[in-house]
Order: sequence, then C-alpha cells, then structure tokens
Amino acid sequence: MRISTLPKYLIGNRSAILEVAGSRMALTIGILFTISAGFAREYDGEDLLHEPWYVLIPLAASLVMGSALFALIHRAVSLRRKDVEGTPPSQAKAFRSFIGLFLMTAPLAWLYAVPYEEFLSPFEAMRWNLCTLAVVAVWRVILISRVISVVYGMRLVHAFFLVMLFADVLTFLVVVLMPKPIVAIMGGIRYSEVDRLVLYVTHNLMVWSVLTVLVWLIGSVICLNLIKKAWPDQQSQQATHKHHSLFVFALVSIVAWTPALWISQPDQWRKREADELLRKGEVAKAFQLMSMHEPDQYPASWNPPPRNTYGEYVPEIDEIIEVMRDNWPTDWVAEIYLDKIRRATKQALRLYHNGEEWSDLTERMDKGWLDSVREENIGKLEFLQEYDQTLTEDDHEVITRLIEIAQTEAEEKQSEAPANGLSGTIKRSD
Repeated sequence: MRISTLPKYLIGNRSAILEVAGSRMALTIGILFTISAGFAREYDGEDLLHEPWYVLIPLAASLVMGSALFALIHRAVSLRRKDVEGTPPSQAKAFRSFIGLFLMTAPLAWLYAVPYEEFLSPFEAMRWNLCTLAVVAVWRVILISRVISVVYGMRLVHAFFLVMLFADVLTFLVVVLMPKPIVAIMGGIRYSEVDRLVLYVTHNLMVWSVLTVLVWLIGSVICLNLIKKAWPDQQSQQATHKHHSLFVFALVSIVAWTPALWISQPDQWRKREADELLRKGEVAKAFQLMSMHEPDQYPASWNPPPRNTYGEYVPEIDEIIEVMRDNWPTDWVAEIYLDKIRRATKQALRLYHNGEEWSDLTERMDKGWLDSVREENIGKLEFLQEYDQTLTEDDHEVITRLIEIAQTEAEEKQSEAPANGLSGTIKRSD
C-alpha cells in the first residue's frame, strides 16, 4: 500500500477501504500505527522507561474491541445470509482483514498528542482533551461504519446502527468500570474543577448510554432484516499492486516520537519519584525533592498525592500539615498543598461545591445548624488561619468561630466521659 492510501482510507474512500481489506500487510501496518498512537497518548503522561506497557494498552484495547465488533457484525450478517447466493469469506480470512481495517483507524489518535496542558489552564486543557476525544470517537464510529458497509455490502445507515449499539454498550461498561465513582458527585465529595468536569461528562455518558440503548437495539434489529442477502464479490477486495511505502511510514511514525520522549520523559521520572515517596508517607523527603526543582520540570497536568479518591487521602492531610509546619517547602509546592488542605477541610465541613466558601458557614452557625465541627478538624483550621494568605478578615472570623465550636464540643465530650464511667460502675454494682 502507498502512503496516499492512508488519508483516503481515513475519509472513507471506497477504493482505499478495499485496498486495505485485501492487503496482507494491513494487520502489521495497523499494529505499528496503534503502537504509534500509544506514544501519542502517553509520551507526556506516563513514565515509559519504567512502565513501557502503557504504550501497548491502546493495542490491547483495540484488539479486544475489534474482535468483539467483528464477532457481532460477522455473525449477524452470516445468519442473515445463510444459504444465499454469493461466496462468504472464510472466518479466519475475514477476521484478519477486519482487524487490519479496525487498527488502521489508529492514526486518528495522533490528535491526542496535542499538549493542551502546556498553554492552557488545567480546566481548559481537560475540556479540550475531552473535545478531542469526542471528535476522534465520532470520526471512528462513522469511519468503521463506512468500512463495514463497503466490506459487507450493506447500506451505511444499517452498519451505523450496528456499530452504535456496540459503542453504546461499550461506553456504559467503560464508565461503570472507571475507578472514580460517579455517585461521588451526588454524595458531595469536593473535587477540583478538573475532576468535577470529568465526573459530569462520564455521568452524562452513562445516562445517555442507558437512555439510547433501546433505540440502537431496535434500529439494529430492523436494519439486519433490510441487509442485502447476497455476499459482495470478495475478489474485488484484493490489492492489485504491492507497495511498501505505507509500511515504512508506519515504522517512521514510531521512531518520530523519539524527540518528544527526550523532552518530556525526564519530567515523568521526577514525577514518579515524588509520587512514590508521597505514597510511602515520606512527605518530608518528597517536599525536599520537589523543592529542588522548578514547577515546569514536572508535567503540567500533574496532581501530586494525596488525591481525593473515594474520600480517602494518602498520605494523610494531618501528616502533610505536620511536615509543612516543621519544614516549609518552596512556594510552588506550598501553594499546591495549601489548596489540598483547604479542599479537605471544606469537604469535612460539608462545603461541597466550588461556589461555596467560608462565609457560607456563617448562616449555619447563626441558626444553630452547625452544631458539630469535630475535634480532628481543629488542626486543619488553625493551620489555614496561620498560613493561608488567601483568607479575608471575614474568613478568619468564620474559622475562629469554627475552632471555638470544635473546642467546646471536645470539652463537653471530656466532661461527659468520667460521668458515664461512674454511671456504668454503679449499674454494675447494682
């Protein structure tokens, strides 16, 4: 296949699709392109020196999804065309051809390589990453629908409904299996703007996948009954010329990531080292290491531990506060962890949403709705009051009242403890 075959294929050109379908090199070239797409996804997102398998995740996922889609399409069409005119392809040959066609969509994932984090805010970068994901997903659905319509000799709309049924079920499964729980949004866990954006998008995807599954299912059943009963002429799918320029281009597409890796991977190595220290609870060493570098020597999208996942923090926020009191880190590190302490404290006080601030607790305290602050929050509140330069005078007043409530609550518990113990002793003697 020639290099010119690739852009034609990616826009759904019929002759290019038939050329790829009939080429024995399509599967090999598709594998190479998928590995290249893995570099596009992860060159600035993972430490590929220590965890090189991240590059192969797109290949493994594509093989699984391609095989599942082939099983659905080929089986459905074979049942519809049982004992009819035309010669069906052998299953092994059809599978190899289909997987090659499926993997050849991988160059679309090169769009993921755009480093939005380098020139946009974290929120805007995530928004554009999600937009890119949506564009690639829609393009792939339309392209693979076109491929199926050409290879299996059916109308595009019929193939589209079958592909959308598959995509809908796959989307639901992926969202459900994601590590962050969607119910956390309704539960009030205080995530960052970026986390909240991801959670809302995945929540909406899950809802829409459930709401539309019947549409795709009923449409697929109808379309299957409208599919032409004759198999298309398989001879027309055989490539007539042998060219290896596309194979060479696929190899070059992998090697071409070397400069990007050379630039981005040292940041990932420093990130990995700091992450490991923090997860082990060696906060002081991690802060010392991070303070030796500038913020631009770490990935722009890096969110160092602890991260708010299922409401748990590793390392503990109190441990971070203790280290920061004893040995204040450099300004950029301090700013990150002050924000984390601020978020954790507000979450503990049930200030759930990004729009809620300290002043929103005033009404609760005035009306007696906030009768419990818990003693374990005193240290966080005192730390913020002493070190958080973003606090206004009103914020300081609110935090002082919160500390007083927590201290009063703690004193009442201490005074009740001896009385309860004495009462228990008297009852036992009775």
